[in-house]
Amino acid sequence: MTEEYKDLFISEAKEILRSLNTSLVLLEKNPAETEHLHEIFRQAHSLKGMSASMGYEMLTHLTHEMESLLDLLRSGKIRVEKTIVDLLFDAFDLLELLIEEVVESGEKKKKEKRDLEPAISQIVLSFEKIKQPGSKKSIPFQPSAGQKEVSKRKVKPVHPEKLRTIRVPMKRLDHLMNLAGELVIQKASLTRMAHALGDKQLDEIVAQTGRLIEELQLEAMQVRLVPLEYIFSQFPRVVRDLAGEASKEVNLVIEGADIGLDRTILDEIHEPLVHLLRNAVSHGIETPEIRRKLGKNSAGVIHLSARRERNYVVIEVSDDGKGMNIQEVRKIAVERGRISEEEVSKLSDEEVLMLITQAGFSTSSVVTKTQGRGVGLDSVRTIVESFGGTMNVSSALQKGSTFTLHLPVSMAIVQALLARVSDETYAIPLINVLETLKVSSDLIREVEHQEVIYYRDTVLPLVTLRGELGFEEGNGKKEKVSVIVVQVGRRRAGLIVDHFLTQQEIVIKSLADNFKAVRGISGATILGDGKVAMIVDVGSLIG
Repeated sequence: MTEEYKDLFISEAKEILRSLNTSLVLLEKNPAETEHLHEIFRQAHSLKGMSASMGYEMLTHLTHEMESLLDLLRSGKIRVEKTIVDLLFDAFDLLELLIEEVVESGEKKKKEKRDLEPAISQIVLSFEKIKQPGSKKSIPFQPSAGQKEVSKRKVKPVHPEKLRTIRVPMKRLDHLMNLAGELVIQKASLTRMAHALGDKQLDEIVAQTGRLIEELQLEAMQVRLVPLEYIFSQFPRVVRDLAGEASKEVNLVIEGADIGLDRTILDEIHEPLVHLLRNAVSHGIETPEIRRKLGKNSAGVIHLSARRERNYVVIEVSDDGKGMNIQEVRKIAVERGRISEEEVSKLSDEEVLMLITQAGFSTSSVVTKTQGRGVGLDSVRTIVESFGGTMNVSSALQKGSTFTLHLPVSMAIVQALLARVSDETYAIPLINVLETLKVSSDLIREVEHQEVIYYRDTVLPLVTLRGELGFEEGNGKKEKVSVIVVQVGRRRAGLIVDHFLTQQEIVIKSLADNFKAVRGISGATILGDGKVAMIVDVGSLIG
């Protein structure tokens, strides 16, 4: 009977574990704030009751012993001290392993069985020693070879959204979104057919049906949006552990955790954010001694914030550390053969800073567990751009650095501008489109082998889609050229197409499972007439 409730238990247990870690980080910073302690006790008590109901004996035993210690802390018989906080964090890590065992027990794959009983006994013994009158000593949790993954585990976000009345499996929401996408395709077909028949009554019915489909589509997209809090709430613990390893003092400030993001993107963005936080702690924030010498507060501050801009969610990770020396980055890039002196001299400061996101590029001369190998930032950029997003870097010496990620709110259904290139139709996401122009070919100039036009007091580089997508050049020179002005982050360019067609909602279909990656193409969509149109990856064309 309990098997029926296993998924619900796992979901609830992971949420409780996330809440325990967050509350304990807050309690450590402010031991006098008893509400955090009461919250930890309540959550531990809930997990104990759930575990007992499901028959998970080790989870029940550990949470019961933990609850006894927390009760003494609540009553004031024991004070909140660092040794106790560290021990509770160790217990939470062990709880995570026990919950993982529950997950693995339902999987078909055979996994190596971990013997967690010695670790539990060790933790419980430490609890007992602390509870003895006059004793403040504890035995630190030392994981065995089978439990070493605790120290290097990747905390996974809890994806299912907690609803007020019911819980819905994410696969059902995915199916709902797929159905909404298919309806959008059918709506385009119906609209095309109604126009062709010229029946006003049919036009009216199709228009009304279209409005209902749009409303259904919007609701389906909203349901898939998960608050960033589901991953942001894990990061205080992550930063605390990283700062402890680096012997630094760091405060994490979080803003905009209530902003919603598509679950598909949320699944993948957790690890890139961990990379950026690790980078801020290890490269950005100085040691307390150095900060005091510079007249700064001994504790560094990392800001993790999110906000909405048009159809993007903008996530920023900034620190008040030492910042980056742009001239030093230029020098290292040349020394390591990444770029020539002539090329680097033509780059703006922002373009130079983006060199650090190249694979294998590192400004650190020492390799440690958290830095120096030149990995991390390149994977962050790759993942962000795979969603059609962008990454920007800014920095100032002794003031700090900021990494800005622009991510689309949804990856399923988007507005797009359709354009003709040769005999094919291509879709350009409207989120990247600023405007369309008809430009006299006489106004096109060539600067350093790059075609450009003068656009709104700036020089706009041009990209000819015929050439980029492998088509032969058209016959003859046109008097007027069709240009779509696009923007990705701070970069702008003009895409030259043969003809503008129309604006339309499209359903994004991934090509990754069946085809190799093609520069300039991010996916495909099905149009109202049943034909397939490729979706242009603007970022890769103008990057």
